[in-house]
Amino acid sequence: MAGLGQAPSSYVNDFNGLGKKRTKIVLQIMLEDSLVSNKEYKDTLQYIDRDFAMSMKKGQHEDAASQSYLVQVRNEMAKLNLPTYANVTIKTYADINQLHKLKEIVDFKDAPVTQMESQVMPEGGLNAISVVDTKTGHILGLATNAKNPLTPVTSERSSGSSIKPLLDYAPAIEFAGINAGSILNGNNTAYSDGTPLRNYGLYQYGAVNASYALGNSLNTAAYQAFMMTNLQQKNAIMRPLNIAKGSYMESESLGLNISTLKEASAYQAIGNDGVHIEARAISNVDVDGKAWPIPKPKVERAMSSSTSKTLIQMMQGVTAANGSEPKAAQPQWPNAFAAKSGLVGFDDEITAKVTAKYGNVMPSSDAWMAATSSGVSVSAWVGTPDFSGNTFIIGGGNQPENNARVYLLNNTIRYMNPEKLEPFTYSGETLNPTTLTRALPDVPNNANDTIYKDAKGFKAPTPKVDDSLKAFKEAH
Repeated sequence: MAGLGQAPSSYVNDFNGLGKKRTKIVLQIMLEDSLVSNKEYKDTLQYIDRDFAMSMKKGQHEDAASQSYLVQVRNEMAKLNLPTYANVTIKTYADINQLHKLKEIVDFKDAPVTQMESQVMPEGGLNAISVVDTKTGHILGLATNAKNPLTPVTSERSSGSSIKPLLDYAPAIEFAGINAGSILNGNNTAYSDGTPLRNYGLYQYGAVNASYALGNSLNTAAYQAFMMTNLQQKNAIMRPLNIAKGSYMESESLGLNISTLKEASAYQAIGNDGVHIEARAISNVDVDGKAWPIPKPKVERAMSSSTSKTLIQMMQGVTAANGSEPKAAQPQWPNAFAAKSGLVGFDDEITAKVTAKYGNVMPSSDAWMAATSSGVSVSAWVGTPDFSGNTFIIGGGNQPENNARVYLLNNTIRYMNPEKLEPFTYSGETLNPTTLTRALPDVPNNANDTIYKDAKGFKAPTPKVDDSLKAFKEAH
């Protein structure tokens, strides 16, 4: 209503008090100026004096455990075109007790469920976790230690290697025909422009199979898998996961900007036979006692059943004894859990600044753990508030700061899952390949010169074969 915009922080947040008082003043002025009829004035007063179900109680507003989840609820509410003057009741998939538990976890007040030397947050560091039901896409939990509750929902940081199963290996399995035993390059290499590309720790591994490469997070092998597919093939998988881009830099094969909610939702498809279900928090809405229509979630196959199965088999090497993150292993759930870690370094200048002050600590700006199980899928992030190097995560599997990401994942997924999980199941269904070929131009009977010219100029895309693909062909 006119005039309410003068102080929205007061009138909107306290509508039952200051807001209603201001509305009645404005309404009275409108009546006196004949902008509304006497009947409209009285009818509106009746609405103003009603209690609004969406008004938060004091305790709810101050409950830090629910703030991130409420952000997502409000995002979904904005798409429902709810009436302004009505009693609206929102029901969600969250359990308040679970939200409180997740808040304890991100605040590092929950006892670790697995044995580690120690687990601490870097001083001044931030974190976030998102939990999605693998079978339904329901958002079960969102939490952060940051003052900004938007962090799990909208804050996007480089994923590091946790993107490799989705952007690199899934398309290569689906369209380039690689499998867990395919031989990939484990030695240092270079990007197309000549920029050096090395593995973590500068290690050289020689020829390795794909399962070992993903389990040990070899950058050079992931890059090779990334280069085996084109943009259209990558986005045939990334688009249904809602994380597609119009183009990808080669360096994004090792890290793509993403939020914990988007990543947990994407991993949900891996554990759900390759089928992605749109993540959502709201279960139902009642308006004045009547059910309000809610759009059905978008359900779309993101990869073939066989691709999800191969991915899970390969990802299980991550938490094996010789994998990149064995501390995140969940042996109590055989064939029902798979995970991937991620670590992001600073640029050379900041790295040099940190190592000059603290020694050879291999500083990182972001650390991730993403996992799927037949119960829930989780994304956990630990990171720095900025990229100055004043706050950093010490890389390396035995460092306490690096253990922080494992603590977040282990405590979250064990709490949100039952003690026993059924193994993953696979339908054998395939991804529809029709979107991967460019359609021939349509030439109608009454075609003009321009249409004929376009048709004659049509050229099917020619596959690019580089040295890595030739070597792959020879090896097989």
